[in-house]
Amino acid sequence: MMKDSRFPSMNMKVLVVDDEPSICWGFERLLGEEGFEVLVASSAEAGLRLAEKNQFALVLLDVRLPGEDGLSALPKFRAATNEAPVVVMTAQLAIHGDELPMIYERFLAATEPALLRVV
Repeated sequence: MMKDSRFPSMNMKVLVVDDEPSICWGFERLLGEEGFEVLVASSAEAGLRLAEKNQFALVLLDVRLPGEDGLSALPKFRAATNEAPVVVMTAQLAIHGDELPMIYERFLAATEPALLRVV
C-alpha cells in the first residue's frame, strides 16, 4: 500500500482500547499500514496505564469493556492523554429502548466538559 501524504503519521501513536481481539487486530493492521504506532489494551484500566506512559495522538475507546466501561473511563482518558481526541465506539448492534436515555445521559456527562471547552 502506498503511503498517503495527507496523513503525516510519522511517530504518532494511537491507543486502541477494546476487548475484542479481531477489532484490535483490524485497527493495528489498518493504522499500522499508514505508519501509526498502535498500542492495544483490552480493558480501560490497562489502557489508562498505557496512557500514563505514552503520548497518544488518538484514542479509540470501546463502550462495553470488562471492569470499568468506556463511558466511565472517558474523562480519565482525556486527562491522561492531555486531551487527545477520543473516538468512542461500540459493536453493540442494538440498544434497547429503555437503555437509550441512560446511555445518552452518561455520554453527555462524560463529554460535556470537552464539548463546552472554549477554543
